[in-house]
Amino acid sequence: IRDRPGRAGQENIVAYHEAGHTLVSLLNGRNEEVRLHKVTILPRGSAGGVNLFLPEKSYDFDSKESMLKDVQVALGGRVAEELHFGRENVTTGCSSDLSQASNMIMRMLVSYGFYGPEFVVGKGEVGDKKHKKIDDKIEEILKTELENVRKLLKTNWKLVDKLAKELKVRETMTLEEVENLLGL
Repeated sequence: IRDRPGRAGQENIVAYHEAGHTLVSLLNGRNEEVRLHKVTILPRGSAGGVNLFLPEKSYDFDSKESMLKDVQVALGGRVAEELHFGRENVTTGCSSDLSQASNMIMRMLVSYGFYGPEFVVGKGEVGDKKHKKIDDKIEEILKTELENVRKLLKTNWKLVDKLAKELKVRETMTLEEVENLLGL
């Protein structure tokens, strides 16, 4: 039986949402490059909770693979909400994550040429045909990465659930505390 966000309260929603981001970063390998410093369900500005990441080293370059891992981390909160509360109960707290993921994919296409020169945009205007091609490719990549994150979190749901429950108790956890709790 799924929790319903209305009954469960904001703390429960935020705990699963942040647990989703955290687990994706730990399981998809991105944490090796950009380390999780801490995760909290305490509100920060307009965010209900936060995963704070710090780069392991200073670098100016990202690969397609690294950026796709970042897209997956951004989508982890939404997918965790969907899996726990049901697709019809995903909250508006996911909107900035979706925007962030879409913007990363857009840069991968039009600025970095990771999907070929046909998507790269110069300083001139983008015609309707090219604009549609770019939008369709963003949607395709977003759907693929959502499915990848769904599979990852479904396979490791016990860890998501364990972390979310502990976040409701502790409110803030460091990377070391998360790894100890989950045996990672």
